[in-house]
Amino acid sequence: MLKSFEVTVTVTQKIVVEVEADSPETAARVARNQVADGWTVKPDEVTAVEARELQQSLLPAA
Repeated sequence: MLKSFEVTVTVTQKIVVEVEADSPETAARVARNQVADGWTVKPDEVTAVEARELQQSLLPAA
């Protein structure tokens, strides 16, 4: 079952995104790739990724 994670990705500044994934590791990987795609940086330019599980999703219900 997918859970919601708030993931903080640091490139040159902190970017916080919410993703749905089955584990913090998967959430971190998904967020890293989303930020890299959205900010036109390479995933290896991301210097830190931290994921924490949300008790309640902030995403709109599908």
